[in-house]
Amino acid sequence: MWTNKQRNVIKPQQGTPESATSKLDTTELVTSQLVTTKLVTSEPVTTELVTSELVTKEAFKTKVITSERFPQTKSLKSRTSKRRDTKPATKSTATTATDSTTAPVYGIETTDSPTEVAGNDNDIVCKLPKLDPWDRSISHLLSEEGVDPGCTTRYPLSPFDVINNKLVPKPGVSLYKFHSVSVTTIERPANDDWQVNHDDVISPFVDAIKSDFFRVNYVKNNNQHLSHLYARVVPKKHMKDKFAATKRSHKNSKNIRDLSVLILGFDSTSFANFLRKMKHSLDFLVKGDLHTHFLKGYTVIGDATTPNMCALLTGKDETEVPEARRSYFGAQPTDSWPWLAKEFKSKGYATLFAEDDPTMGMFNLRLLGLQNPDGIYDHYMRPFWLELESAGERDEPGVCSKSTSMANFTLDYLTSFFEAYSDMPKFGFAFMGFSTHARPNYLSFIDYDLLHFLKFFKKNNFHKNTMLVILGDHGSRNDDVRNTMQGKLEERLPWLSITLPKWVEEKYPEIRAALRHNQNLISTPFDMHATLRHVLTYPDPPNGEKGQSLFTKLPRNRTCQDACKYAIQN
Repeated sequence: MWTNKQRNVIKPQQGTPESATSKLDTTELVTSQLVTTKLVTSEPVTTELVTSELVTKEAFKTKVITSERFPQTKSLKSRTSKRRDTKPATKSTATTATDSTTAPVYGIETTDSPTEVAGNDNDIVCKLPKLDPWDRSISHLLSEEGVDPGCTTRYPLSPFDVINNKLVPKPGVSLYKFHSVSVTTIERPANDDWQVNHDDVISPFVDAIKSDFFRVNYVKNNNQHLSHLYARVVPKKHMKDKFAATKRSHKNSKNIRDLSVLILGFDSTSFANFLRKMKHSLDFLVKGDLHTHFLKGYTVIGDATTPNMCALLTGKDETEVPEARRSYFGAQPTDSWPWLAKEFKSKGYATLFAEDDPTMGMFNLRLLGLQNPDGIYDHYMRPFWLELESAGERDEPGVCSKSTSMANFTLDYLTSFFEAYSDMPKFGFAFMGFSTHARPNYLSFIDYDLLHFLKFFKKNNFHKNTMLVILGDHGSRNDDVRNTMQGKLEERLPWLSITLPKWVEEKYPEIRAALRHNQNLISTPFDMHATLRHVLTYPDPPNGEKGQSLFTKLPRNRTCQDACKYAIQN
């Protein structure tokens, strides 16, 4: 039985080397890389929709299978991989592409070095490269891993479900098969971002489980001891009552200021790698009657995750917010930062933050994290991941935890968030980094999980009142692709797509026109921050922004330096 005790996860040590704690390194900003290579004129790519011809090469074509969750594909084999914060060994692909000069992508032929293509829009000042995702210079580094890592075959599936916050056996499961069943909740202690508290639920089949996170331990009659972790949102009644008192509508509202916002982030995911690895999800974004815009000019403003997510979630450069770096004089937790979620919370939104790697967290690795997340996020998933990590319940690549895909823990938590607050506006930020931080080819393992989530999202009509943002923090920085010129350019051009409800584009045609206009222009996390705040102020522009809302047309004479000037000045 579990008792009320605390379990620790190893914190980053004080006095972390300056290489890990230094602020923004602007020596490799996109402006210095994207404007120095001679551009070649070619037919511009249509960016309103991404067609199947745009995202597939003959050797990588995959039939979209909708009749089952996973098609029959190569499962994840046992590998001797290093920790995700180290450079993995070079791995040659077993999937040899056909002659790379055939079936050209973006209407160009590939060469031994990456080929940049400028559109016919000669008045665009900041010329961005349109790179062939399967360029010959990196083709030997691309491997087709499949979409099913085989998690479900590694450990017995849980025999229990949770209905109305109570544990229930799944259909066909008899409690007589078990010697004992117990439930232990997982909670965050006050003022500590690195520990978890545990408490026993006395009667799990009778009493409601009031924590978002818990562990089920059970012993079968054959003396087999098993356990499973659960994460799902338990709605907070006072929040729902407070929103109901305002008599605001959400489900049927046609006011953009009532729009829910969901941000799905994937670590080390460039625009090109999303095209390579997320074929099924991309196909659904394009053909699933979703109004999605693809921002090909989205670029980073600094190295690694923290500066880019700081700009996205606070609108500030990392040098402007109060000092929070470990071992630095006067450093304090990040609670006082101008978090975007605070503003949405003040407008009556339910808020959520979910990041799956507690040790390498964007605001925890070299920063002090949050002391009191309740003032910003109503639901904070970090305790769940601390528990999973401290118990050693994931594989080394970070793809599976027992019988569950790591990405599915996050996506299922988001599913429960939208179900729990179906009648309220929501702001959710989720970031998945375990699988892809040092292994960009593993992004394909998330493809069907994301597709399943998108289908759920549409089936339950959440797409009708939600702005869905899918993005990367940057491209790959830790594998051998990064050592090529193609990889260096990809690293500066992360994925960004924005999906809006149909009624938004019909009621506000200027928003649709602006997003279409902006798809090939340089944009940054500062612009994305302004866009998210614009949801709360539209049609009035948000005040005090470094960037410009993507709901308005960016100037075509915007220079690369202008887009990133706030990062460059620091």
